[in-house]
Amino acid sequence: MRALVRSETGDLDTYDLKADFELPPLDEGQVLVKVFTTSVNPIDSLRRRIMLTVIGGPPDVFPVVDGYDLCGEVVRVGPGAEKFSVGQKVFGNMQRQPHRPQQFGAWAEYANVYEDTIAALPEGLDPAIAGCVGVTFGTCIEAVERSDPASTRSVLITGGAGGVGSAMVQIAKHVLNSEFIAATASTSKVEEVGRIGANKVVDYKTTDLVQALEGNKFDFILDTVGEGEKCLTLLAEDGKYVQLTGAAARDPRATFLLHGGKTNYYERLSPYLASGKMKPIIHQVVPFAEYKRAIELAESGGTMGKIVMEIARS
Repeated sequence: MRALVRSETGDLDTYDLKADFELPPLDEGQVLVKVFTTSVNPIDSLRRRIMLTVIGGPPDVFPVVDGYDLCGEVVRVGPGAEKFSVGQKVFGNMQRQPHRPQQFGAWAEYANVYEDTIAALPEGLDPAIAGCVGVTFGTCIEAVERSDPASTRSVLITGGAGGVGSAMVQIAKHVLNSEFIAATASTSKVEEVGRIGANKVVDYKTTDLVQALEGNKFDFILDTVGEGEKCLTLLAEDGKYVQLTGAAARDPRATFLLHGGKTNYYERLSPYLASGKMKPIIHQVVPFAEYKRAIELAESGGTMGKIVMEIARS
């Protein structure tokens, strides 16, 4: 099978698109998935550049195939796997532990996937969409479930134009039914973040967050960029704050989160994705053979939306 194989840590030249890569046998509880689509996430880039030891993971054992998100079709069922059958289409985040990902991930034509990290693909859902929601939308659902806020009437999202941030704006609007959604974004992305559901968008390039939201206290804050001090200033006394990056806040209301794939997160999202009420912002769908362009786009910081890699047609 074709797989994007990496044998060292470093820049994009560490990748080799091999045509004859072989996966090990399926483990207990795994299914073999033919991958239709996957995406590029910041954690993929972090792992390639400096490994995940910086967030508590072990050193990589090479060769490595990166990749978390996927959408595809089950082509073989391993020992002890009971949820899915051959021919069933699935989606999700194949990595149970984000800082300790499997050696062989989703950037390949086939992947060995633990079935408790994926869900059945809703009828009619575009694989391009399904192949890039596992990490981003899944992170948001886990953030809400893990922190268990008493109220989500008012929600603040830092980095509202990013993959996770834009997902949280939509989830706040359609799943949590929040009355007031505030978010931050750069100047060129303010309008789009408002379009997908934010009531107030703060241009962080020109405006101080605390000053812009003076007089507001938020029930739930998802911080994707590391604005801990400012976010805690804006947090309600009984509110909940979830941070995805930066030094962990020393506050009983704070939770530090690294999202791991789990079936129920994606099952919860399925009705909203299938109906079209929510969908990821996709900047571009790139053929697998053009993986360097896909990764460069994702790492450029200048795009709004996900970069999807199409491995095979569904």
